[in-house]
Amino acid sequence: MAVNNGEIRISVREDHTGISQQYVDNKVAQEATARQEADNALRSELTALVEQEATARDTAVSAERTAREAAEGALSARITANAGAIEAVNGRVTTEANTRASEDARIEAVVEANRQATANTFASVNQTIADNDTACQQRVATVDAKVDQKAAESAALVTAERQAREASEALIRSYVDTKTAGALHYKGTVATVAYLPQTGQVTGDMYNVQADGQNYAWDGSRWDSMGALIDLDPLWAGINANATAISEEVTNRQSAVSGVQNNLNTEITNRQAAVSAVQGNIDTETTNRQSAVSGVRNEVVAETNRATAAESSLQTAISEEATN
Repeated sequence: MAVNNGEIRISVREDHTGISQQYVDNKVAQEATARQEADNALRSELTALVEQEATARDTAVSAERTAREAAEGALSARITANAGAIEAVNGRVTTEANTRASEDARIEAVVEANRQATANTFASVNQTIADNDTACQQRVATVDAKVDQKAAESAALVTAERQAREASEALIRSYVDTKTAGALHYKGTVATVAYLPQTGQVTGDMYNVQADGQNYAWDGSRWDSMGALIDLDPLWAGINANATAISEEVTNRQSAVSGVQNNLNTEITNRQAAVSAVQGNIDTETTNRQSAVSGVRNEVVAETNRATAAESSLQTAISEEATN
């Protein structure tokens, strides 16, 4: 029999020659005793090991409990501190929200005041434009009346001149017809009356005498004086001069009317441009103010979002710490 590290090994030889029963029983009894002793030794060793393990476990559990209690105390302290920090953050967020709300109200009031001022300015500008338009229309009406009056006077003058011209032409035609009645036949020019033909002439023959500038016509029995030559050039020159002057006057008056109308159109265009510029300035100012208000509101929203995110992150950290 051999013992190795708590293991019992029994070696029995198969040769039983000369072995008695008593010897075998003694060997068996010895083997049983050895096994019992080995079992007792193993039990003692196992008991010692179990007691050591239990002691080590109790020590480790006690240390773990102590560490956990210390960690829980530290966590409780951190939670208390974080709760105070959260409360402070909430206070700051509330204060910031109230401040932003007050600022929004102030900005709204300023924007409303500016809008009202802009509306009043726009209404004043519109009234001024309406007054100027009325004054312009009155001036245009006055100019139109004067133009119409001048046009009527010019038309009356032209009509009178035409009537005078027609009367002069009728008078001339009547005079010429009277002087040329009887089918006069112009024969030529002689130096003096003595040179007028005395034979061969027929009724209606007419000569111009250079000496006295008279026309003489044969009436069948004598040379009758028909009077001097009528120079119609000065008359036509006067008529043409009057017609030219009247045409120039009409042209000048039309040019004056056109100039006044152009001035009125320029004034209206300038006033409309001024109104458009004022409206553009008003629109630009309104846009700028709306952009400023929108920017402030966006900043308020962004700050609120940052505060909310910070609070959420802090709460998440507290929760993770509590879980750990």
